[in-house]
Parts: sequence; C-alpha cells; structure tokens
Amino acid sequence: MNGRRLAPARHAPSPTRQSDGPIRVFALNAGPLRFAPPQPAGWSHLVSVRSGAASVRSAGALALVVPGRALWVPAGTEYAIDLHGPCDLRIAYVATWFGVERAYGSVAMPALLVEILERAVISGYLDPDEPRDARLIAVAGDELRALCEIAGVALRMPREAPLLAVAERALLALEERPTIAALAAAAAMSLRTFERHFANETGLAPRAWLRRARLVAATVALARGASVTEAGLASGYASLSAFVAAYRSVFLTTPGSAARTARALTR
Repeated sequence: MNGRRLAPARHAPSPTRQSDGPIRVFALNAGPLRFAPPQPAGWSHLVSVRSGAASVRSAGALALVVPGRALWVPAGTEYAIDLHGPCDLRIAYVATWFGVERAYGSVAMPALLVEILERAVISGYLDPDEPRDARLIAVAGDELRALCEIAGVALRMPREAPLLAVAERALLALEERPTIAALAAAAAMSLRTFERHFANETGLAPRAWLRRARLVAATVALARGASVTEAGLASGYASLSAFVAAYRSVFLTTPGSAARTARALTR
C-alpha cells in the first residue's frame, strides 16, 4: 500500500492561512480496503480514481467513484471509502477560502484537472510560491468551479441495524439473487414489516433496491475491466438484454459506453 502525506512537512495545512496554498492531494494505490481518509476542518474533498473503482459511504448512502466520475464532499462531511480491488485513488483537498462552493454529489472529472492534480501528487500540494504551481492553482480553481454535476451512481443504505446488516449481506451475495422473503427472515421481520421499514429507510422497495445494487456492482466490474457480458452475469442478471435495458434506464447510457470510457481514461 502506497500513500502520501496530506501536506508537506514544512507546515500543517491551515484553512485560513492562504500562503499555505489551497490544494493538497492524497494519493493511494491499494485495495481492496476500507478506510476513513484524513478529514481536517476547513477542507472540502474531491474524490476520484485513475483506475479501478471506489465507493464512498456518507450520510447513510453509498456513492460510486469510477474513472471520469468523481465525488465532491463539502467540508465537514464525514465519510469513509471502500476500494473495490486494486485502485489508484486520488483525494484533492480544497481549502474553503478558495471559494469552491458545491453541494455533495457526483461530478464529471475533466482531463485537465486530472493532470493538474497529478502534478500535485509529486509533492502532496501545489506551492503558491512557485510560479508554475501558482499558474496551475489558478487554472485548477477555474476547473473546480466549473465542474459539471452528473447523475450519481448512488445507493441509500438503511440505518436501522438489522436492516443494515441484511443490506450489507445482500451486497456480498448479489450473484445468488437473494429473495425478499429470505432478507426479511434474516432481519427477523415479517415480509410486510420488512418491506415497509426498508422502503422508509432507503427510499426504494427492497426489490428496486436490489436492482440498483446489482447495477452498482456492474459499474464496479466495468471499471475494473470486465466485459459487458461478464459484468451483467456477475451482478446477477440472467440475460444481456435485461442488463443493458436496466443499466440504460438508470444511468441514461449503455454499459458498453461506460466500459469504453473507463478504458480510455485509464490508458
């Protein structure tokens, strides 16, 4: 596992001291792994990957990060990250005084911003005292403020302990296509009570939630290099046509297009 310091050793990051510079970058090449990254006060985060796939758990939801699709996490939002197999992760820390104000959500990751942040990975930050870095900071600010929101690959998780345990177990067994009755029994609830509580907690009926979970799993597989057929079968779909139709209905694109985008961005 390889990681980098949040800030250079010469001083600790400060959200108010502008001479420190507004951008730090944490890089990690590892996986599978679950961890909570450093979350100092006064810094928003842009979570992205160069390759592989990661999911971010925050506020009772699971959001997916794959090549080309990043997640903006405003300052003060607690979160944890799951790396799904080998993953080349980047977290850009952006000082709140830099003036990038966005709501929590998925954004398209522009190629120019990716390369600027790679420059920062070398030392862990962009130094405003270095003329070249100062110019890159200005461009990065423009790119950050212009980030385009996109439909997120998100899955709300239940908060009630028995329901959360069942949901976590279902995520690990999607290929087995667990029945709603089996999930209700595992939660020690009647079928009707389980369906009502689960929908109240997640915003989706259990069957619809499982469909969304299978599509999240498929997106992870595509980001890791699986073919469309492999991703569909691994996520529990019985036919390729059913998988493609379900994927398009939720993400407004085809799994083939998602796979091509992931390959293009990881070359």
